[in-house]
Amino acid sequence: MKTPVETREFNSAGIRFTYKLARSRRKTIGITIRPDCSIIVHAPKRVDQAMIDDVLLKKRAWIEKKLTTFRDRERDHPMKISFSPGDKLLYLGEQRVLDIQFHDLQRSTVFTKDSSINVIINRKLSGAGQMQDEVKKAVTGWYRGQARAYLEARIDQFKATLGVEPARMAIKDQKTRWGSCSSKGNVNFNWRLLLAPPSIIDYVVIHELCHLKLHSHSAKFWTLVGSLVPDFKARRKWLKENGHLLSF
Repeated sequence: MKTPVETREFNSAGIRFTYKLARSRRKTIGITIRPDCSIIVHAPKRVDQAMIDDVLLKKRAWIEKKLTTFRDRERDHPMKISFSPGDKLLYLGEQRVLDIQFHDLQRSTVFTKDSSINVIINRKLSGAGQMQDEVKKAVTGWYRGQARAYLEARIDQFKATLGVEPARMAIKDQKTRWGSCSSKGNVNFNWRLLLAPPSIIDYVVIHELCHLKLHSHSAKFWTLVGSLVPDFKARRKWLKENGHLLSF
């Protein structure tokens, strides 16, 4: 069952913003600010609005700082592309040029060649709007397929060392999470990981596989992660600072 989400507005002490309020069984109030500058407040089910407002007021400087950081990043590194010829996409941490060709194909095809990502679509879709929609759909599907194959191979690489076996692996379309591990032993990964460098992908894979043994972020958990990724702090920092670039 999904957590109910409400839209609320905060307006106090010279700061005003709209946020999503998600209530659950958690015991504390938490705030998440996404790269698109949307704000989510996670709160216990029975906490009153006055307490939520008080937390937001106390955290206003942090909220403003995060919003400014994400707005600056968006200005310097726009995350949106038009899915037109010549656009640049990240693939395994490297920039690839988008090349679009038109043929009499019923189904679009995507493949890599040298430093490009090549998309072949039906020539009937050559109009700007239709072309961009079809190219985005085809490229996104291609990334998801590549993510499944790549991540399955990386799981196979590390699971024996850790002595774990995921019950299932799924590729997800998530905005704020790179990976997760359920209590049933399922591991999930964001397909956008395929935009990151291999070392970052490996960190996320190992992180989730370690959760199959230790479900909390305890000292023992990080020691286990560090046994396979000695520089995990640097990789985690890279993902935190550059994760906003892994999108389109």
